[in-house]
Amino acid sequence: MRSLSAARAALDEVRGGIARGEAVLVPGFHAVKHAARFGADLTHVFVLSGGAPRSLVADLAPDMLDVLDRAEPIDEPMMRTLAGEVHPTGVVGVARKPDAVGPMGGPGVVLEDPRHLGNVGASIRVAAALGARSLGTTGPADVWSPAAIRGSAGLHWALDVRGGVELAELAELDGPLVGLDPGGRPITEVMLAPESLLVFGTERHGLSDAARERCDEIVKIPMRPGVSSLNLATAVAIALHHLPTLDL
Repeated sequence: MRSLSAARAALDEVRGGIARGEAVLVPGFHAVKHAARFGADLTHVFVLSGGAPRSLVADLAPDMLDVLDRAEPIDEPMMRTLAGEVHPTGVVGVARKPDAVGPMGGPGVVLEDPRHLGNVGASIRVAAALGARSLGTTGPADVWSPAAIRGSAGLHWALDVRGGVELAELAELDGPLVGLDPGGRPITEVMLAPESLLVFGTERHGLSDAARERCDEIVKIPMRPGVSSLNLATAVAIALHHLPTLDL
């Protein structure tokens, strides 16, 4: 590990990169672990004294020992300056933000104007676990915010994640757009194409008219009478399970 003074000298550089949108904060050991496993360019890993004990890492994630060995020690005030809090694992990473290249690909997910960054992150987590190729969001939500990356446990790097997607861009896809909406056919009765892009509206309002008009198929998740909605990430997981070929 490098010295505390060396880590302090790196903070201004790191914070400048984050402010310019060139780098993102990766909060927590599990997020750093997944980011590293899926090829993130981790420029810095900071470790608080007492955080992520080497014995625990050796037991649960031995492939991360080299990452821990090159981590820079950091004290509590420095971690609060960088991350706004002291993460329970005592680990915070910084990674370069990848560039989105070309149109989104299916199988994948589009979240229309999501409001809760934790739900965005959780949706990315299940999409990555189930082998989706991409997840995009419309609207102003910062899909690369620390809250979203924490919610995804660092799995942003396991698929093509992008924010600020325009509905018009989705017309460029080769695969069909499948909207999730209570007015659709039960998803259990529809054979979805493996390259489908699943489009989810907000938990409160569902799909917008503009999104619904662009979809090739509208389906719904059958639910027990009286249940009005599902958590966004839960709906994403259920819908993805109905795609016939995922890259697992």
